[in-house]
Amino acid sequence: MKRTFDREQVLSAFRCDLAALESLLQTLSATFKDTKYHISISVKNGGEEFDFGSVEEVRQHAELVPLVLRQFRVGIFGIDEDGTRSCYFHSGSLLSRASVRATGPDVAWTAGVTEVVKDFAQRNSRWYKVLRPWVFWLLATVTSFLPGVSAVFGLRKLSGWSLGSLGYLTSVSVLWMLFFLHHVIFPDATIITRPGESWPRRYATEIATLTALISLMISLFSLAMARG
Repeated sequence: MKRTFDREQVLSAFRCDLAALESLLQTLSATFKDTKYHISISVKNGGEEFDFGSVEEVRQHAELVPLVLRQFRVGIFGIDEDGTRSCYFHSGSLLSRASVRATGPDVAWTAGVTEVVKDFAQRNSRWYKVLRPWVFWLLATVTSFLPGVSAVFGLRKLSGWSLGSLGYLTSVSVLWMLFFLHHVIFPDATIITRPGESWPRRYATEIATLTALISLMISLFSLAMARG
């Protein structure tokens, strides 16, 4: 009889380079001891999908993959006398978050390797890891009702091409954009394959968030000043 344990955990949003990924895989490979293991790094680039057997192979073919990997699946697996052991983690998507999953004949091993990957994600976590889509949905919904609230409380409606109305329209648009494009603007996991990322691209998340905050503050300020 063979017994298999399965363990899966959601990961914090993280960002790393190939050197950090290589170090993680070395740590995971040490848990296989004398067992022969294989590494798999699957990367999607538009309509193409690439399968690499090591981090070094990714480096050798870096021109074939995006500078910033947003769609990937990394795994290590092997077979010993007790059965098959595997550990995979992947980037998130529109309907799922980045997560790690381990299967094996030993509950301690599956728990251990998932904790290794989880700790890696924590150490390389992004500042927006707590910002889930529902946060922007709530803010966008509340902001959308501001004109109605202003009318109920006897405030002047935001109308015309004033700074307040422009700020209001901008804040609503940006907040809904952050909600619908959350997985693009706030990716759950990214891997930098090589140097050369431009400043605007590297800080696109921060720029979008700052724009939303500034426009929202302008809307709230204009609403507060709209008495009389």
